[in-house]
Amino acid sequence: MRRSAILTAACTLLCLSFSHIAAAQRIVPRNSIIRRDAPRPDTAKSDNGARNASILPGTGSIMGAAVDSMHDGMLAGARVTVVGMPSRVALTTDNGAFRIDSIPPGRYVLELSHPVLDSLGIHVASDTLNVVAGEIQTIELAVPGVHTLVRTVCTPAKLRFGPGVILGRVLDADTDTPAVGTDVSVAWTETEVNTTVGLRTTTRLRKVPVEKDGTYRICGVPTNFSGTIQAVNGSAKTAEVPIVVTEQPLTLRNLMMPPAAVAAASGAKGAATPGAEGDSVAVVSVRKVGRAVIVGIVTNAGGVPVPGARVSVQGSASTTSTGPDGKFTLTGVLPGTQSVLVRRVGYGPVQMPIDVTALATNRMTVRLGAYTPLLSSVDVKAKADPLSSTGFERRRKMGMGKYMDLDDINKIHPTYTSDLLRRIPGIYVNGSGSSANITTTRGNGCVNFLIDNNNVASDAGQSIDELMNSQDVAAIEFYNPVDVPMELSTGANSGCALLVIWTKGKLDQKAPPKP
Repeated sequence: MRRSAILTAACTLLCLSFSHIAAAQRIVPRNSIIRRDAPRPDTAKSDNGARNASILPGTGSIMGAAVDSMHDGMLAGARVTVVGMPSRVALTTDNGAFRIDSIPPGRYVLELSHPVLDSLGIHVASDTLNVVAGEIQTIELAVPGVHTLVRTVCTPAKLRFGPGVILGRVLDADTDTPAVGTDVSVAWTETEVNTTVGLRTTTRLRKVPVEKDGTYRICGVPTNFSGTIQAVNGSAKTAEVPIVVTEQPLTLRNLMMPPAAVAAASGAKGAATPGAEGDSVAVVSVRKVGRAVIVGIVTNAGGVPVPGARVSVQGSASTTSTGPDGKFTLTGVLPGTQSVLVRRVGYGPVQMPIDVTALATNRMTVRLGAYTPLLSSVDVKAKADPLSSTGFERRRKMGMGKYMDLDDINKIHPTYTSDLLRRIPGIYVNGSGSSANITTTRGNGCVNFLIDNNNVASDAGQSIDELMNSQDVAAIEFYNPVDVPMELSTGANSGCALLVIWTKGKLDQKAPPKP
């Protein structure tokens, strides 16, 4: 099996039993004698299918279990090998059990391998076992736990910016060899509330080189965020694919690089294309020379095929639509980690990464979310604004006074009506509640009150807060003595400023005629 296929299987197994386990170097934890709840000898099965195989005279056996330390469960499908004896190998069963028979007496070390561990270069080995003729040795092989891996791959200094670690391998899509010379970067957005500037968003970026064995590690990232990850090596680059970091400190993401030779050739062709303008055309040309194929199916949340969905490889000219059976074929795709975007009317768009190779057919299944039926057309009829019928908007456009509508009022959240008046230039408010006294800085200081087009004598002796509850105010107009519109003039105390208040109760009724 090609390594690319193993990587794909590894990602699948990761979701099942190795959520967010990774490492960028070989780890050799100490293992203990098997627990009392270890599987019995007859539960283990060797590679050749022998069960309870007879022990050859003068030899011994080793049996035990492989444990997922992170989830306190057993690890199935792992390969256990006696180092130095490649013929002595067993696969762990569904309950993690294994048994290896017919081992000559001596001191041995067991090695545990697994597609996930292999793709990351993790090496799990036992302590030395002493095999005795005619006896069965028992042992437990444990995959390192999350915190053990974190401490192994990242120093405390590298974790000072955050507890999270993103790890994986970057391989050439054609050769499955380490993509040396490649940089891996992860980007995300942080939002914070600043007392000076308010809500502020900041884009964060972390970049690290790929090691000689193809591994990378990005230490010190936050947990619980969504971002993008990308590998770049000159003209060759993967797509910017989504990555989600949960509260778990370890996140695994393997990447496959487009072959550098293909990317370089594609770039040259793009540059020579007549009418090419900048990188956008060059990128399209890169994808046109891709030789990989993606086939797949698009379904709804219930698994029913969805016809007529638009499927495209982002950043490329490779686009198609699903047929009546929901299936699609994308050709001319550049090998490497790509991002496929699926759109269909009635569904939210879905973006899904895929590791593409040119040496095999790449298959994927895209599941859309819940279907939202299109709404029937709605006949929208504008409702007349009662405030406009008072002449408020017309006078505001003239700009002779100061104006405050309901939106402005709601932003203030006033306790008293006087709280609103304090926001109006030219009005001076002394006190609040029953003692609120309203004067103006212009003229002789007096203010006439006009509430819902009804004159309220300025010498009534009542506070404005007694006359009007702030919750009832819908709009306010204020005019200096020389600016009072003729249509609002009361005739009394003409040398005074004018305060006009419109109430919600009045405007909810039939709009009054224009003054």
